[in-house]
Amino acid sequence: MKLLVSALIFSALACSSLTQDQVIERIENEAFEKLIGGPNVQIVDVRTLKEYSRGHLRGSILIDFYSKTFKEELLKLDRERPVALYCAVGGRSRKTAYLLKDLGFKKIYDLKYGIKGWIEDGKEIVK
Repeated sequence: MKLLVSALIFSALACSSLTQDQVIERIENEAFEKLIGGPNVQIVDVRTLKEYSRGHLRGSILIDFYSKTFKEELLKLDRERPVALYCAVGGRSRKTAYLLKDLGFKKIYDLKYGIKGWIEDGKEIVK
């Protein structure tokens, strides 16, 4: 009996982590670049306006993580379309990814190392 209960708990945990991985994917620059080059992806920068004005990814929209209306702005996004998130180094975008998951978004991509890593890798930004 204990073995059966242990097996059920292990299965439930494995399925929940699998579901998590299916909704949120933390990806590196090359994969992110391919993703945002395709159709139907919502590119979201969660830095401040000051950070955004210094340079951002082409086609991105700014939704300031520290804004009082942050959650309301996120809710204006299409939950059915993939969301590609980034911030300065990955902290704010990671927190945003979990929030989007809780809000019912289907597929979320988070840029590992943020725009700092993107720039260090020689990738294009616009001002």
